[in-house]
Order: sequence, then C-alpha cells, then structure tokens
Amino acid sequence: MIQGSQCIVVSRDKAPRYLKKDYVLGSYLVGGTRSEAAKRTLFSCTNETLNAWTTIISLVLVNVQYLRSRCGVTIRWDTLRWDAPASNGFVVFDLFYLSGTLHAPFSLCCSLWVGISLKERDFWRQLDVFFIFTASVFRGAAIGWPVLSTATYKLYIVALLADYAFCITSTMILRQIKDIPRRQIVFGVGGMCAGHALPMLVACVAELQRGTVGRSIALSFGVVLCLGLSALICTKNVPEKWKPGSAFDILHSHALMHVLVYLEYYFEWLFICHHMYSTTAADGDQ
Repeated sequence: MIQGSQCIVVSRDKAPRYLKKDYVLGSYLVGGTRSEAAKRTLFSCTNETLNAWTTIISLVLVNVQYLRSRCGVTIRWDTLRWDAPASNGFVVFDLFYLSGTLHAPFSLCCSLWVGISLKERDFWRQLDVFFIFTASVFRGAAIGWPVLSTATYKLYIVALLADYAFCITSTMILRQIKDIPRRQIVFGVGGMCAGHALPMLVACVAELQRGTVGRSIALSFGVVLCLGLSALICTKNVPEKWKPGSAFDILHSHALMHVLVYLEYYFEWLFICHHMYSTTAADGDQ
C-alpha cells in the first residue's frame, strides 16, 4: 500500500484499502497536498477525474438554469437578453437552486482530495452526504409548491422532514459514515428522491383526468427513468463490472450516476417551469 506526501497514481493493489472500488483496477490517485491532488485529479486521468468534472459542469448548468428561471435571463450564442420574469413564484426557483448547489462544493472536494488520507476522505464524505440529504428536502419543497394544495403541501413537507431525519440518523448518527456501505447511502438518497414523485404523481393524475397525456407525464417519466438507471448502475457497478481494468476505470458507475442525477434535475426543473409559468411562457421557453 502506498500513501504519503508524494502525489502519484497507482493500481488497486497498491492503493489504501478505503480507496478501493469494486472492479476498478487502476488510476487511484494517492497522497500529496490538497493543491497537488486537485491539479492531478482535474488535469490527468484518475478514477475521480470524471466525478470532479461532472460536478463542475453540472454546477455551471444549474446556475444557467437559475438565471433563466429566476431572473428572466436568456443566454444565446450571440446575445445575452434580459426579460421580465414570467412568474412571481421566485421562492420556488430559489429552493430548487439550493437543491442543486448545496452539496456540490463538498462533493467536488471529496472527489479532489479523497486520496490524501482516510481522515480527509471521511471529513468531506460526511459533509457531502449530509448536504445531499439536505438538498433533497429543498428539491422536494420546490417541486411540490406549484402542484399541491396548501394542506397537502404542509403534510408533504412534514413527511419530507421525517424521511430526512431518518436518513441522517441511520447514516450519520447511529453509525459512522465510513462504516456505511455505498449501497445504503444510494438507497437512502433514492428514498428521498422517490418522495419527490408524490407531487409529480398528483400532476400526472390531473392531466389524465383532463384526458391528456402532456408534459407532466413525460417529464415525470424522465425523472423516474433517470432515478432508476442511476440506482441500477451504482448498485450493480456497471459498466466497470463488464470489463475490469479497462477505460471503465475512468468512466465508471459513479461518474455516470452524476450525469443521470443532473438529467433528473433538469427534467424536474422543466416540470417546475411548466407549472409555474403561464402556458404561453412555458411554451416559448421550451
């Protein structure tokens, strides 16, 4: 096992035990300072490089979406246009923006510095998991706002907070974060994300009652598909399980999960825009 002040890329058999991923046989970045580890992770090929870049790119896209929906800014290749906002429900977009940005810095730090030491990994992983659960509450609150009645929305928020308390207690209080298998965290996050399906289901039922199959149903299907695929590839270690020691050491399940999570976020954003903006504004935006 190699771990020390030197920042190097090693194979699985020379990496610290806590770093080892199933079916990922190489490209482990070990040791170094924070600045060295960050540079090597971002600008060379390690098994955390795509984790870091997908987080950065997702954060940029989330900010672009926020400008479009909250401030009325339309970004095109040739111009930057400022329009009057189409809705007064700004708090919805604020909540949704927080749900897409709260955990990103901690997730990025975890990817950049995971190989420095076990203590470093545990510190950033704990913050990452905590803010992922916290962001899920904000996301659910934003999605439910435009489609649930006041009484139902209050009950929904109580249910979200109860689920949040359970996830935090089971993964961060009753047990140490380093002892929690990734699969349990995936199921915990998936459970909270599944809670977002309730307001989307309400909107889908309303569409069906009107005798239409419209955007709510299509976008809800996209969200469910992304959630299902991300849970599947993470728990089954796909695609690295197919060919260990190949390019899938870099393009592994966790990096692909980041892409699917952003796509889920994007579909949910379209869902909120569809219900917050007027029909004309929504049609023009999309």
